[in-house]
Amino acid sequence: MDANHVLTELDVLRPKWTWLLFTGIIMVILGTTAVFIVRASTLGIAVFTGWILAFIGMIEMVHAFRLRRWAGFYLHLIGSVLGILIGLIVTTNPLAGGITWRLLFASFLTAVGLVRLIAAVSLQFPYWGYAFFDGIVTFGLGILLWANWPWSGLSFIGFSVALFVVLRGLSYVMFSLAIRFRVPLP
Repeated sequence: MDANHVLTELDVLRPKWTWLLFTGIIMVILGTTAVFIVRASTLGIAVFTGWILAFIGMIEMVHAFRLRRWAGFYLHLIGSVLGILIGLIVTTNPLAGGITWRLLFASFLTAVGLVRLIAAVSLQFPYWGYAFFDGIVTFGLGILLWANWPWSGLSFIGFSVALFVVLRGLSYVMFSLAIRFRVPLP
């Protein structure tokens, strides 16, 4: 993808920068809230984490449709649908076994982290380093869950999802500010 194409994409996003900022701030607030509630009971973590994931998926779906002319539309749409589905599965069946939880969240975090890494490196939009860092951490959390890390009980899953949401929100905030203040591409 060449620099002119990316600059054209930023012109499509520029009028919607406040929506990106709002989405990022909501994600940071919800993710931070989830980090502080991680010590709650196992059932509470599952239900709360599931609802946060479903809610973030809904916000991201609205975001994707508001920016449907943007080339990243399908990436956001796929991530939002997965977030909603996994969030609702987790919320409607909170007593599912720990292995099932690990599998769901390991798959989700690994896939989303890998997509974020690839998109950040290939597109290199303004402040792409935040998205790259988000991708590395998210991918790493997914790998830890796949490896059945000793702390990978529901508390670690809740922490992983909370951290994922905070980092995603931070990436949105930085990207929206770069669009707003017309930060040049590297």
